[in-house]
Amino acid sequence: MEWLLTWPLNLTGHPAASVPTELSEDGHPIGAQLIAQRFGEETILTASAAIERREPWSGDYPAL
Repeated sequence: MEWLLTWPLNLTGHPAASVPTELSEDGHPIGAQLIAQRFGEETILTASAAIERREPWSGDYPAL
């Protein structure tokens, strides 16, 4: 069912990325979806990398 929210971007060719931003007080991951203008792949990758550098999250998730 997730495709119901993403099909407009697929149809129009807008690049998008989902990036983790932080953990909630309960330890659940919180993220953001970034969307750029058509053919803006460099922009979306640059923004995603900047968020990840600002909020390093790897290793913060609890073991399952």
